[in-house]
Amino acid sequence: MTVLLKHMPDGCGCDAPEHTSYLISLDEALRRVSEVAAPVGETERLVLGEAFGRTLGEPVRSRAAMPPFDNAAMDGYAIDAAGLAGDGPWTFDVSARVPAGQNAGRPLATGAAARIFTGAPLPKGADTVVMQEQVQRLASRVRIDRRPDIGANIRRAGSEMAAGETVVDAGHTLGSREIAACAAAGAGDARVRRRIRVALLVTGDEIRTAGATRSAAQIWDTNTPMLCAELARPSVELVAVEHSADCRDGLKLQLARMAGVADLVVTSGGSRLARRIMSARPLVSLRPISALPASPSSPESRRRSVVSVPPSGLACRAIRLRPSSPGNSSGQRCCGGFAVNPSPAPAGATS
Repeated sequence: MTVLLKHMPDGCGCDAPEHTSYLISLDEALRRVSEVAAPVGETERLVLGEAFGRTLGEPVRSRAAMPPFDNAAMDGYAIDAAGLAGDGPWTFDVSARVPAGQNAGRPLATGAAARIFTGAPLPKGADTVVMQEQVQRLASRVRIDRRPDIGANIRRAGSEMAAGETVVDAGHTLGSREIAACAAAGAGDARVRRRIRVALLVTGDEIRTAGATRSAAQIWDTNTPMLCAELARPSVELVAVEHSADCRDGLKLQLARMAGVADLVVTSGGSRLARRIMSARPLVSLRPISALPASPSSPESRRRSVVSVPPSGLACRAIRLRPSSPGNSSGQRCCGGFAVNPSPAPAGATS
């Protein structure tokens, strides 16, 4: 004999019959989310060393031509190759030494060579740098056996970028490569979008904080620490982490309050959570998603806020949160740990 014991308060909605007619496809859910998701508009200026992982709010442009002067691309010897007469070999007096970071000094004397190092400015009168591996050293002189190409091993001023040229465009996330490019362009700071404010709501009477005393019918909470770890990203400000009992009215109040302070509300709960949210209707419902391998998940929206409900958090988090972030320029990049990629995700990406 089976005995059913009611253990939920009246009006919780948990004893309502199961229906699947309200389910929508994942693609339809993503389409609806993309219609209401919007970029974070507020920006702030940060020094470059604090801007890693943040999204640019305006383009970074080069503050000078790069490189700013003609310089050696190799360690070697600067010569006037256009002035070489006859067939080789040719012998040169080494009249100067030009290390990186120092001025080139006097113009190159006729028939002379200057010892030069990578990045050092090219002396006036020189038009070519011969690699040191292609030179025979003879005390204070050097010998070149083969005629070099004029202009070889020289990086010309402005050959990489012009002054005012866009280095990294708005909407891109600043990774190590982007930060290096900004620094090379002379930008010591960057204007970035403010961090996405995220609230996390985990539901269920059956869960207890990991390590806490629990009853025989309870389990330790894994989703809260997992999702908090995933959201620990430079572009995310975790403004609230809360637990909700399995109660419709309480859930309604918590969701409404969280939606008022966060750009993105992430919820995690049991298989009946989607229906409880729909019955509470605190937000604009997008309906639960029909998807495997977990129970239905329901993104909800109110202005820029998106509630994503992954009942099997680890399995669902990537698909649910990737395209629904409101914090980046396209609205199609993911948020936080699911989250800030070095390059935009393709529109409509679901994994």
